[in-house]
Amino acid sequence: MAKYGFDDVVFQIDDDEGGSLVNLSQYLQSISGIGIEAVLEEGTTAGDSWVEQLFTGLKQGDDITLVFFFDDTSSTVEATFANSVGETRSISVADGGETATGEVIIRKKTKQMARGTVTKLTVIVAWTGAISES
Repeated sequence: MAKYGFDDVVFQIDDDEGGSLVNLSQYLQSISGIGIEAVLEEGTTAGDSWVEQLFTGLKQGDDITLVFFFDDTSSTVEATFANSVGETRSISVADGGETATGEVIIRKKTKQMARGTVTKLTVIVAWTGAISES
């Protein structure tokens, strides 16, 4: 079984709604991960002494938090995310062994500035539906 590191990560996202995938890996500082969860409903009934959970048949992806080094040159991080909150984009995240692809909505972006550090851009995206893993 192969092991992979952060240097194997390739992050791509549309440069605009319906645009072309651009590779922003060289600016990516961290990614929260690709989480998929089953949507459950509590199924505890009278007489039960333990809480029971029922699978609703639905799955959902967790929000992804991305942290980039801020770069305001054209066709880089700032150009990709300028005026993007609320837009739907295609993404592809590969870790060397598996690739997750799908559509996300750009939920939030925050520019972080602090003395003694390089400016960073934090972007939170939410999956719009199915996540394809290959």
